[in-house]
Amino acid sequence: MARRYAWADVSARAIGDAPNGHWKMTTILAGLTCEGLIASVVRDGPINAECFLAYVEQTLSPRAAPGQHGDPHNLSSRKNEEAACLIAGAARA
Repeated sequence: MARRYAWADVSARAIGDAPNGHWKMTTILAGLTCEGLIASVVRDGPINAECFLAYVEQTLSPRAAPGQHGDPHNLSSRKNEEAACLIAGAARA
């Protein structure tokens, strides 16, 4: 992390530079149970409804035990009805 402010003599300019704008986003998805994390996946870039559905179908549903409840409350991709049905179906199985 670079400093955003600096000190300089009166009427002198503080000189410095910092990297700007080259950010890389990494998304981590995982299921949390009483025993620990299950079905963890790391993805480069943001998550969307299509990626979340693929995660639920291919990774989370096969590893979830019967009776475990899913609650992706902070994820906007949870509004995908197919993924919601898969999570609810896994909880009932």
